[in-house]
Amino acid sequence: MRCVKKILLLILVYLTPCLVFADVGASATEFPGLTHEQLAKRIFEGERGMIAGLRDSHPLLETYLQSLSPNTQAQRPIDDAYFLSKVDFSRSYKDRGRSGYQTFIFGGGREDRKVHVNNGERFELYPDGYLDMLFVDIEAFDADTYDLTYIQRDTWNGERCLMFSVVPRNPRFQGQFKGQIWVEDAAFKIIRIKGTFTPPHRPSFYRHLVGGGNLPLYLKFDSVRQQVAPDTWLPFYTYFDENKTWQQIDRDAETDLRYRGHIFMWGYKGIHAKADTNPANKSDDLAQLEKDRLLANPGLVEQGLNTVVRQILVTNQIDLSGIQCRVLLTTPIEIFHLGRTIILSRGLLNILPDDSVIPVLLAREIGELLLGVPSTDKQAESWKMGLALVERAGYSKGVAYAYLLFTQLAQHSTQVPNLTRARFSRSLVDVARTAPKQATLPLPANEGQPFLLRGKYWIDPATGSLEVRNEPSTNATAKNMFSF
Repeated sequence: MRCVKKILLLILVYLTPCLVFADVGASATEFPGLTHEQLAKRIFEGERGMIAGLRDSHPLLETYLQSLSPNTQAQRPIDDAYFLSKVDFSRSYKDRGRSGYQTFIFGGGREDRKVHVNNGERFELYPDGYLDMLFVDIEAFDADTYDLTYIQRDTWNGERCLMFSVVPRNPRFQGQFKGQIWVEDAAFKIIRIKGTFTPPHRPSFYRHLVGGGNLPLYLKFDSVRQQVAPDTWLPFYTYFDENKTWQQIDRDAETDLRYRGHIFMWGYKGIHAKADTNPANKSDDLAQLEKDRLLANPGLVEQGLNTVVRQILVTNQIDLSGIQCRVLLTTPIEIFHLGRTIILSRGLLNILPDDSVIPVLLAREIGELLLGVPSTDKQAESWKMGLALVERAGYSKGVAYAYLLFTQLAQHSTQVPNLTRARFSRSLVDVARTAPKQATLPLPANEGQPFLLRGKYWIDPATGSLEVRNEPSTNATAKNMFSF
C-alpha cells in the first residue's frame, strides 16, 4: 500500500501545473483573471501557433560564425564559417520528424562546414542546428516537457513584458532548452529567448551539436524577435558567444573552444512588402536576386546611396541616367553592379571604418560603368577614374579611410576568409589590390582603430528593407560585436 501511495504521489507531482511563481503572493495581482495553468497554456499555444504559421513562409536563414582563441582577451579570429539557406517548415529534416528543412545556397559542402580551432584541427559544424537557436524548442515546447517560473516584470526594447525561467521537466533528456524567455504582456507572445540546450548523454537524433562535431557542445545564445503584425512576433536575430574549456566540454575533448556569431532570418513570404516590379533597367540576374529575397526593398538607406551617386554624376557633368543602388542583405563583403544597378552588401556597410568610404567605392563602380565591360586590365583604370570623380565631387575625405579599409582587409582576410570572400562578384580584397598606390596619403586621425563588423545596419523582417540602428537592441548586439 505504501508503494502505491508513493507512485500516486509521484504522478501528482509530475502533473502539477507547469507554471510556478517566484513570488506566490504577487501572482493574483500580476495576472488578474488568469490562473497559473491558463497563463502557461497561452504561452505554449502562442509559440506553437507561431511555428505552425511558418509552414508556408519559406524564409532565408544566414549564419556567420567565427572561431577564436579561447580564454583570452584577444579578439583575433582563427577562422570563420558562413551558411545561407532557404528554410521549408513544411518539411522535416531527413525524415526524422524535425521541423525545418534547409536547402543550402552557400555552405552546403562538407568542407564548408569545417572550421579551424585552437589546436590547429578543423572541427565540423552542423548548420542545421543553428535554426534551433531562434526558438525555445522547435519541436516540443509544451507543458509535458517544460516548467515555467515567473521571475519579474521587465521592459525590453521599449516593450513591456514578463520574464520567465524555463527548465526541462525531465533533465535526463538531451537537447532541451534551459534559460529565460521574455513574453509581451498583452497576448503573451515570446519576444526574446536567452539560454542554451542541455548537453546530451548521446548525440541527439534531431538537434545536431552545432558547436564541435561529435563533442557534446551547445552554445549559449540570445535570440530576439520582431513584431510584424498585431500579436505576431517572428524570429529574426540570434547572437551567440561561447567560451569553453575542454574540461567543460567533455573528458575526451581535444582543446578549448570559443565560437561567436550571429544568425539572421528574413524574407518571410506573405509578410514583407513586395519589391519594385518595374522591369525597366532590370537584368535577369537582378530580377532573380529580388525574387530570391536577397535584395532589400528600397528604403532610406538606398535613397542616401542614390543621392551620393547623383552628386558624383552632376559635379562631374556625366550623363549616365538610370543608375541606382540596392543593398544585398547578406554578411560577406562585396560591391558590384548589374547593368546600371550598383549593389552593396549589408556586411560591407557594416565593416566600413567610416561612411565616407561609400562614395569612393561607388565612384569606382561608376568608373567601371563608363569604361564598359569590366576586365582585369581595366581595374586600375577604373580606380584612377573613380578617385578623380570623388575628388571633383567633394568626397576626397573618404579616400584615406578607403585605403585604411584595404589595409585592414589585406591584414585580416586570411583569418576571416568567409567574410571577405564575395559570393556574387569579385572579392573586394582582389579589387583593392588594383587600386593606385598612394605614397603621400594623409591618414585619418584614428587610423589605429580596430577592424570591426558593426551592428549598425539591420534587416527589418517585416518590410524586407534595411534599417539603421544607432543603438543596439540588446547588450549582446553591441556595435563592435565582431572586433579583430
